[in-house]
Amino acid sequence: MVGLFQVLPSTGASPFSGDYQIKSATSGLSLAAQNSSTANSAPVVQRTDTADGSASWSFVPQSNGYYEIKNTHSGQLLNISAASGKPGGLAVQWPAGSIAQGNDQWKPVRNSDGTWSFYNRNSQLALDDPAGSTSAGTQYEQWTPTDGSNQRFTLISRSTGTGPSGGTGPVRSGVAGKCLDLTGGNAANGTKAELWSCNGGTNQSWSLAQDNTLRISGKCLDATGGGTANGTPLEVWDCTGGGNQVWQPYNGGYRNPASGRCLDDPGATTTDGTQLELWDCNGTAAQIWSLPGA
Repeated sequence: MVGLFQVLPSTGASPFSGDYQIKSATSGLSLAAQNSSTANSAPVVQRTDTADGSASWSFVPQSNGYYEIKNTHSGQLLNISAASGKPGGLAVQWPAGSIAQGNDQWKPVRNSDGTWSFYNRNSQLALDDPAGSTSAGTQYEQWTPTDGSNQRFTLISRSTGTGPSGGTGPVRSGVAGKCLDLTGGNAANGTKAELWSCNGGTNQSWSLAQDNTLRISGKCLDATGGGTANGTPLEVWDCTGGGNQVWQPYNGGYRNPASGRCLDDPGATTTDGTQLELWDCNGTAAQIWSLPGA
């Protein structure tokens, strides 16, 4: 569903590294084993963060873009009680592979606002904060996907304090057959970021880093001169940590929060070599861009 969310590539390197805090977009509370339990079938609830690892989770790659989500403290996996395939099935922790095939696997999907949703392989239902509860101790469940904030989560790395990276590969435009391109493969500061026919070259191999920078050949996608106005041209530059190099997934593309504007193909042109720019976010094909490699 282009424009609503972006699915991670099913092949290639995992964007997840180390342990993460999984925080509800509704309550701001963390996914955790109840009372820091290590027991089989302990409820998975939301609570304030803890230092014992019961609110920390790692992502273990499986097939076709699914992951086991493993609790750091107990070593058990996020699961659905009794392998239920119905809405309302309760979230528990359970040892790997011991209830039903796929019941302990989840597909992470990055939403347009940068949050994540998780879909159970067995039921195809979404991990859900019941009724958008903000109360600590609420047990999570699976429910029919609604795109609501109670099915959205923020991931925060325990080691870096940031979110997961994306994959590596081409960033595909909503304009058919076109990609985000580094002119001539030249990684010098000031080289323009342009539109070009997708060709699989290294000059189109980008990565979305944990700090929400889009990187290629050791450089970052940059709004020239720190500009924030409509029409500000985009280039690559040494990564500086500046706000003009931050690109958050937004509405199927990328938004630069420093300017409040989006990565844009001027006039939705199909002309190879067109320099890309900042422009007011409008959700058109000119501002649709995939995650790298998706």
